[in-house]
Amino acid sequence: MFNAFAGFLFLVLSVAPMAPATPSVAASGLPPVVWELVSLSASNGFHADIDDPSLYTVQFLPDGRLTARLDCNQGSGGFSATDGLLEIEQMISTLALCDADSNGHNFQFVLQGATKYAFDPDGYLLLSGDQGDLKLRSALSGVSWEWREFAGGDGEILRPTTPGQYTVEFLSDGKLVIQADCNRAAGTYTADDPIIDLQIGAVSRAMCPPGSLTDRFLRDLGDASSFVFREGRLYLALPIEWHSRIRSRLRRP
Repeated sequence: MFNAFAGFLFLVLSVAPMAPATPSVAASGLPPVVWELVSLSASNGFHADIDDPSLYTVQFLPDGRLTARLDCNQGSGGFSATDGLLEIEQMISTLALCDADSNGHNFQFVLQGATKYAFDPDGYLLLSGDQGDLKLRSALSGVSWEWREFAGGDGEILRPTTPGQYTVEFLSDGKLVIQADCNRAAGTYTADDPIIDLQIGAVSRAMCPPGSLTDRFLRDLGDASSFVFREGRLYLALPIEWHSRIRSRLRRP
């Protein structure tokens, strides 16, 4: 009997999809993943459950900037986030005319007024303020994830000494871009929460230094069978016996 919740995981490295370079790291309580809007409730009583969360996103970058997708528009601004308190500077956005049923304006309005943040037990990010409440989920794509730790059901703990050499990017077209120490790999994936299937394809075969975890990383990555987010951390699960337990940890940038 197997239970798919075991394994290892990663930290966000690169950020804004269109950024020319990775910004410098600054302290923030919000991991710089891409957060997709699940629902919004405005202070005037308006409520909307979002059919396509990928149309409404926000990313809190390590340099204190945020970028947002507001349906057919793009927004940006500055922010600070510490110990559950959030301050968002006046946002600017493009002014394209979206469909009549768009929630782009509502999303920007409530987001602009958010003053608090929290993570619920299911991994969602909750933003709240005088203008209303937002519920957001992490997205796989839009960032590069760095391997931090493997924890096996038999008590094995494995941490790479150079986590930045072991990364994976989930592209929006279903492709994978993988750095495995001194090697690069490509592949494909499908994800239907919580099930994930990763197929590792072509791998370069450079001779890495002694102690390299290239083969182990690629093997375990390819065996991952489910995923879950917790506070912006991505946990990939490998099939293990039902009585085994997993402890994965992610260091924020």
